[in-house]
Amino acid sequence: MLRSLSICLGVVLWAISAAVAQSPTPRLRLKPQPVSTKLPTYPPIARAACVQGTVAVLVEVDWKGKVTSTDVLYGHALLTRIAETTARDWTFDVSEEDLGPRREVIRFLFEIAPFEVSEKELKPIWKTPTDVQIRVHPPEPICDDCSEKRRKELRRGGCSGQPVAK
Repeated sequence: MLRSLSICLGVVLWAISAAVAQSPTPRLRLKPQPVSTKLPTYPPIARAACVQGTVAVLVEVDWKGKVTSTDVLYGHALLTRIAETTARDWTFDVSEEDLGPRREVIRFLFEIAPFEVSEKELKPIWKTPTDVQIRVHPPEPICDDCSEKRRKELRRGGCSGQPVAK
């Protein structure tokens, strides 16, 4: 009796393992990796208003690596249009198989740096392949009838005290 029970159990286990081995393994979609990127320019109106913050754009990518659609997830209204337009110009790696559209989130962090930051330091900073920080100086203060001392004071102030958009 013990022998027939162990044979039965062996046959059941063999049948289960054979069924599992034959079932197709589900394929996971790989995250698309950027191949060519474009950087947005800081919108002049946003710069003049001292608007800064992150804009997240969800892109849908076909198997050829072309962006087929975009959707802004969050960001300040003065920054979203340029971020979405720029994201449409990105291209991604080609997928080995057509498993349907792939999705990725591109984040553009717009930041107004103080005048003390040199022009060299204003280069874009890539945090990840899809997260980039865009930095500019604040707009030059306009003061037609100010003394040189007052101009320097205004320039030192820049966009300080302005809230950061998230």
